[in-house]
Amino acid sequence: NLLSKEKVKKAIILALRKTGYTAFLKSRAKCPVRTGKLKSSGRDKILENGYEFEYGRDYASHVERGTKPGIRHVKAYYMQNGKYVKAHSYASRGQRAQHFIQSSMDETFKGNEFANNLDSTLRMSFRNVRKS
Repeated sequence: NLLSKEKVKKAIILALRKTGYTAFLKSRAKCPVRTGKLKSSGRDKILENGYEFEYGRDYASHVERGTKPGIRHVKAYYMQNGKYVKAHSYASRGQRAQHFIQSSMDETFKGNEFANNLDSTLRMSFRNVRKS
């Protein structure tokens, strides 16, 4: 008995989910911590055909990819001499990229993790086919 196309598809999806979860855990371990808010904003989600994770703080992409030096414009109001003043600018040195997400994905998916997970899920499917 050969595995059906549907069982192979399910095995691939399960292997993607397992491997994605491993990448998520690695990214959490590598996530830089100043206040802990970025790390605690990490969320994962099992999808119908796979898996995804994200970090929900608005500055997550700046930490991951870094920022270039330059002028930053602040749109918020702030108090100056007893009056609210709108917007100001300041010079920023920029922020070095941390790549905590990308490096975790690269480590996990470029290594043997996905292949090993796929192998084990296919072996389980073969065992189940032989038993039935």
